[in-house]
Amino acid sequence: MLFNRKRSLIWSLFTTLIGVMVFLALVMVLSQVAPTLPTPRYPLVTLLQENLPYFLVIFLLMMTGEIFDRFTFPFNLPAPLFHAIASVFLVLVMFNIFIWVDFITQSHFFPNLEVLRILLYLLVFLIVFIGGYFKIFGDLLTYSRHQERKKEASPAFPDVKSWDDIGNEFRQLVYDLLHRMRDEIRRPPQ
Repeated sequence: MLFNRKRSLIWSLFTTLIGVMVFLALVMVLSQVAPTLPTPRYPLVTLLQENLPYFLVIFLLMMTGEIFDRFTFPFNLPAPLFHAIASVFLVLVMFNIFIWVDFITQSHFFPNLEVLRILLYLLVFLIVFIGGYFKIFGDLLTYSRHQERKKEASPAFPDVKSWDDIGNEFRQLVYDLLHRMRDEIRRPPQ
């Protein structure tokens, strides 16, 4: 959670919804074109079609997490939960892709990964969940330190110039130079 966001909430929602619409249009086009494609590409389209509900849930959860993430401190606390659940669905889709690759290659390697699958769900959920709260409280701590520094008055040194003073002097120098050149050009020859 940054306190000075560059993108607004409306823009984030708009871009996410456009991304979902483009993804759905791509899946629809591929579904229509798939029967004319060579056989190795057709199972990829069925993989996308079978995982389409998971992709939609991921988009929905990530968008909801982004909405909560845009709010200030007490209202942004649900954001890590939505991001963590979305990450679990993302791992689920990744394992579905592994199953698909295992089926295509006939390697029968995936049944050996079942224990890893359950552990990875839990591990990814905890990492994203705890990391999200570390980020929220870290930003909150940084913001409070910034506010404390702002309250402390720094001693003013009269002989130290700020960048604004230097910029003003430079502008005045350029202005004087241009006016002197203009006056020299306009002055009649002697």
